[in-house]
Amino acid sequence: MGANTIIIICIIIIIFSSTTRPWPCVHGSDIKENDSLDNYLYQYALNNIQNPHTGTVYNVPLPANLSGAELSFIRLRTRSLLRNGANHTPYFTLPPGTIPVPYTKRLDIVYQNLGNWSSSYYYVPYHTLVTPVTGFLAYDSNVSSTNYGPLDFILFWKDPIVARFPNLSKSGNEARCVRFDADGSTEFSNVTEGNSCAVSKQGHFAVVVPKRQYKERANTRVIEVVGSVVGLLALVMIVVGGVVGYDKWVRKRRMAKMDGLSEVNVALDTIWIGRSRMPYAAAAGRTFPVIQNRYVR
Repeated sequence: MGANTIIIICIIIIIFSSTTRPWPCVHGSDIKENDSLDNYLYQYALNNIQNPHTGTVYNVPLPANLSGAELSFIRLRTRSLLRNGANHTPYFTLPPGTIPVPYTKRLDIVYQNLGNWSSSYYYVPYHTLVTPVTGFLAYDSNVSSTNYGPLDFILFWKDPIVARFPNLSKSGNEARCVRFDADGSTEFSNVTEGNSCAVSKQGHFAVVVPKRQYKERANTRVIEVVGSVVGLLALVMIVVGGVVGYDKWVRKRRMAKMDGLSEVNVALDTIWIGRSRMPYAAAAGRTFPVIQNRYVR
């Protein structure tokens, strides 16, 4: 027994021992399990593949009501997935160290490409799909298992799962990766090199861009906000300028009034004291001091 085998067995034992209680299955809200598209495609693949061989990829032809979509199926051993990862489709790469949770010895992976049906099943508010919606879901291949429903994954080595979009043309700076969760929520991330998205969970994925109307509305809103701020600043400047101008006008008017009063009053005489000219009041205009004891009787 090699060292790699021992490590793999130890990891599996650790994972198995940490999942002693059943993990909850992820389902969409208000969607019956038997009526969901994912479960339908999985059951359709099982019904059309008799005794699938482990490690073999099966391209399953879909009925006419889903023409344009693609469906692939593969059954893998967990230790093979843990050791080698999975790269059986041009759309997804699962790295080594990927472990299903709850643990199972074998698992079925269903790959989907909804093609022209993407917008019928998935919608992102204020965005437009620029790629088909692709997805992958893993199931316990043991049909008698109590872990019915999609499995989850643990990325033991922390390397991400890569979702690729080979038909994506120029993505531009506005393009974003989006992941659709089973509960209807969405998660956004950046498009990486090679028109791909780095993800950590299974699910459905696509690339979206903002709608033109929404973008124009956002730009209009920005213009309105900037215009309002500029207008408010201009109004404040006008008010401040008016207050300052009025204050100057009041001061000027007050000074003019004082100058007029000074011209009406009698000017004082002036005398020279040394080299300085100083105002001088004539004796006739002065009030002379009076000795107080003059009034004493």
